[in-house]
Amino acid sequence: MPQPIPGNDGTPKGQVAATWEHGAPSHARLRGLAWICLTDGAAPQLASAGPWRKKERKKERRSLLEVILDAWEQGVNPSGNSTNPSNWDFSSAFFFATTVVTTIGYGNLSPSTVCGQVFCVFYALCGIPLNLAFLKQLGKCLTIHLGRLERGVVSVVPHKQSVEALAVSAFFLTGSLLFLVLPPLLFSYVEGWTFGEGFYFAFITLSTIGFGDYVVGTDPGKEYISLYRSLAGIWIIFALAWLALVLSTGSRMAAHVIASCDKEDDEGEAPSNKVEDVSKI
Repeated sequence: MPQPIPGNDGTPKGQVAATWEHGAPSHARLRGLAWICLTDGAAPQLASAGPWRKKERKKERRSLLEVILDAWEQGVNPSGNSTNPSNWDFSSAFFFATTVVTTIGYGNLSPSTVCGQVFCVFYALCGIPLNLAFLKQLGKCLTIHLGRLERGVVSVVPHKQSVEALAVSAFFLTGSLLFLVLPPLLFSYVEGWTFGEGFYFAFITLSTIGFGDYVVGTDPGKEYISLYRSLAGIWIIFALAWLALVLSTGSRMAAHVIASCDKEDDEGEAPSNKVEDVSKI
């Protein structure tokens, strides 16, 4: 059985194809891909060509490899075609900026020039704190609206605790539907994923883990609308604000329950202390 054709870094052909599909292409992967494409088509001709012709074909392969690497450094996806947008169109750049300030960092798109890397460093230093402040203010706005809703319902229904629990439950269920159920369905439809893969992407994104194994808008065989990635970035921002508010509300409720339990324990200990004082008298 013939051995698989390796890239110039010794990577087998199947492994190069697999890593290309599931990760951000590096220079080594690009070299391996270009080597496979060139050797698959050039091997029969090289076998029948003379020494001079072999040298010419090797020079042609090196030139094409340099073109591919240069294209990648300039932000062009070599695996795409003429119908695919650039890696750095507005929608992709907006999505990249969102993943930077939210510290998700998928890794599928990154600056390759020195100027771009330096700008990214200063952009992250300024953008991450500003994004945290923005999420905090957005959470406060949501809390204010939630409080107004509670007060409006309490004015009609006298049971305050029941109304608070109902409002928090409605807020949680509505946010789960908007940010954790409908987006995975949309991603599954557009990207050709299962719902489980779409939900996995949503969870990994909103938890800011950002493995990068699933990223929207990266399939070179699909044509996306121009604002697809921008809408995904907006979803990330608002979903993170909702998630932060849910966690904050949950922590406050847990603290309230703990305080109530401590208060009941203190009230239970007070009568026993009085009985002890009376017995001493």
